[in-house]
Amino acid sequence: MLPAPERNHLIVPKNKESNAVAEKNRTHILLDQKATCCYNSHMQQVTYRRNHMNTDDLIPKFSDTTENKMKAVFSTLFIAGNKLQTLFDKNIPQISLKQFMLLSIVRQSGDPLTFTQAGNLLGCSRQNIKKLADVLLKKGFIEVRQSPADPRAMCIYPTEKVPAYFENDFSAYQKELKYLFEVYTDQEIETLFDLLTRLYAGIDHLEKKTAENRQEPAQRGEAIV
Repeated sequence: MLPAPERNHLIVPKNKESNAVAEKNRTHILLDQKATCCYNSHMQQVTYRRNHMNTDDLIPKFSDTTENKMKAVFSTLFIAGNKLQTLFDKNIPQISLKQFMLLSIVRQSGDPLTFTQAGNLLGCSRQNIKKLADVLLKKGFIEVRQSPADPRAMCIYPTEKVPAYFENDFSAYQKELKYLFEVYTDQEIETLFDLLTRLYAGIDHLEKKTAENRQEPAQRGEAIV
């Protein structure tokens, strides 16, 4: 019986031709390893740039034409809103930013607000207001009672817990809100206020024009795709 061949046995080339082949193979291996290292390094740089890209990197790409600037303004409103919501949700005690906004308008309103009225003020649907109100109701911040003016409608009333919340729990974070505006001059804040106030007119105009565009095909009996 023949002995089993030894594993991992190193075959030593016996002539110059074999040596050349072996050297060529080693060269290919080294080149492949070098190419792999270069590729991995490139992908790491790409991943780093993706993970560390911020809005400052995108601004130059959208600052050349008025049309691109309009796109940038729209995107900025969306991105800024998301960033603020994330920041507030981490720091506002007990409630989220959307719940806080509903609680604020309920607190500041002279008369009780219906779900529909609150939705109009916050720019969202009655159903979304109801979801926010349900959470605030469970946490004891509001009461929901029948409207004295319309028995079919329900109104939102702040509870006694609300003044204490704003005076104590929220007051510390309210002082930190000034940091958001410390990077602006008084003149810039005034300009920002004027432009954001005018933005509501732009939104109303957008809502009106899109509604008209959808009515025209319907009036002609065409399907809206």
